[in-house]
Amino acid sequence: MDDNDLSKPFKVQFVGEPAVDHGGPSREFFSLINQHMQRSMLYGSTFRHNVISLQKEEFMKCGQLAAKGLLQGSAGPKCFGKTVTDYILYGNVQCLDPTFDEVPPGEMKDSMERLDGIQDAEEFKSEASFNSDFRFSHGYTKPFVTIEDKDEFIKAIALHAIIYTSLPELNQFIDGLKTCGILDLVRSNPEQFRAVFQYGKSILTAGLLDDIFHPLLSPEGSNKRAKEERIVFNFNQMLENVEKGKVVEELSETEVTINLSHILMFATGASEIPAIGLIPRPSIRFDHNTREERKLSVSTCANILTLPVSEKMASLESFQKEFMFCMLNSPGFGNV
Repeated sequence: MDDNDLSKPFKVQFVGEPAVDHGGPSREFFSLINQHMQRSMLYGSTFRHNVISLQKEEFMKCGQLAAKGLLQGSAGPKCFGKTVTDYILYGNVQCLDPTFDEVPPGEMKDSMERLDGIQDAEEFKSEASFNSDFRFSHGYTKPFVTIEDKDEFIKAIALHAIIYTSLPELNQFIDGLKTCGILDLVRSNPEQFRAVFQYGKSILTAGLLDDIFHPLLSPEGSNKRAKEERIVFNFNQMLENVEKGKVVEELSETEVTINLSHILMFATGASEIPAIGLIPRPSIRFDHNTREERKLSVSTCANILTLPVSEKMASLESFQKEFMFCMLNSPGFGNV
């Protein structure tokens, strides 16, 4: 990617999907990019040290894509711990206050947890001074560590494990965020951008999705309206079943428990609510001029879910079965 490419909006087309990208494919693309980064480039909630990836400037590319994603409706990476996020937001190691809870799992973290639980001064000094050689490679070089050093010791080791072991990777990612002036915007409004970078389980609820999807109903009192309201009721009931973990489907010979992110991704291309919201607002339209075998359809570009009005969609059981079939078999879904 050169600077000219980065200055223009990305247009995304998935294999098997002829859709023009008005937002939906881009949201799905950036969601997949964020998921890939979390799976392959992170260790715990910080970057994995990787010299080869550094030389290829892959962390720079991740930062550039994160910046472009924010401009095009992505919810953001949302994968870093508080300490890493603080460094991204403020760029100052001195303001960081790490805890060993954020340290990636392993023997060193286990040792730190054990040391943190020791209250006896002599026991702590013995354990920290003579059975914690990892402290030297982590930059804490006092020959003897006393109970008075405990907080300083834990903070120093945690800071090294969370920040310093992957500082080149973090700085390269941050350089990538300079794309289109995003880093300046982030550091001018750091706390407003915290949720974009810091890990925090987004809580999608059936009620939230119900509020997000606006049904375009026929005039009140009409025969069409009554049928549409029945289908909307089934949609809402299906969302509640999914929220409760009651919907399990088979995908590639593997059982998958459907969650609300699957439904949001299917209908809008976004697995989470973006920081700027979903634009345009997702809507539900109804197709009355349809044959019984007509399937439901989505336009992730326009955030439109079109539901056929038929006998099949009038009962909850058949509605849910039909919705899941279409979602799991949508052509090109998740394949760039």
